[in-house]
Amino acid sequence: MMNKMPDDAAVGVYQQRKKGTVMKRIVPAILSDNMDALTSMVREAETFCGWMQFDIMDGVFVPSTSVKVREAVTSAPKTGWEAHLMVKKPEQHFAVLADAGCRRIICHLEAVDDPVATLKQIRHLGCEAGLAINPDTPISFVTDEMISNMDYILFMSVYPGFYGRPFVPEVLDKIKAFKALDQRVIIGIDGGVKLANVRDVADAGAEEICVGSAVFAQPDKAKAFSELTEKAFGDR
Repeated sequence: MMNKMPDDAAVGVYQQRKKGTVMKRIVPAILSDNMDALTSMVREAETFCGWMQFDIMDGVFVPSTSVKVREAVTSAPKTGWEAHLMVKKPEQHFAVLADAGCRRIICHLEAVDDPVATLKQIRHLGCEAGLAINPDTPISFVTDEMISNMDYILFMSVYPGFYGRPFVPEVLDKIKAFKALDQRVIIGIDGGVKLANVRDVADAGAEEICVGSAVFAQPDKAKAFSELTEKAFGDR
């Protein structure tokens, strides 16, 4: 059933900002081209985290493919979750995600013709609206009108499409620049974050840090998640 948040989802985010209650967190990113593997990742992540991200890839916007949206939502977590759409024509998937209980939908600035209209469409479905930007997309491409219609911005710190790509450190400067422009929109980062650099990422201003192999490639995934959380945010 479709989410029942107000059309202007920014109200809730703004109120959270005023109260200083926006949660800083590590977000396990679920990515697989195999439905059984995806389901296993979701069920395991549910045991140690309260929010996760589904990564969806179409083989067009990015070279790799993942489980399709309609398949992925059949394993939707019982916890909170978001969808990161690395696809062309992401709007084709919004209604399916909203009906499945997705709380935030993130699409790429580079993948849509009218980012403002796309963000408004997501909010109209009752989800938080997120915009992702690739490492080589200048921050100047994110307009004031986009900012006023988004709840979340996701800075890609790798070139999207594959697990395990190297971290692009220059993205941290983009996060700092955006933070100076806007204090309302929640800032996320995705790609190449490990225990060795997670503190630098948090110090730059990232509030939600998406991780894949830093959790799912570890023998004890719950322990890896806990260590990342403590290293990033533990003594703040």
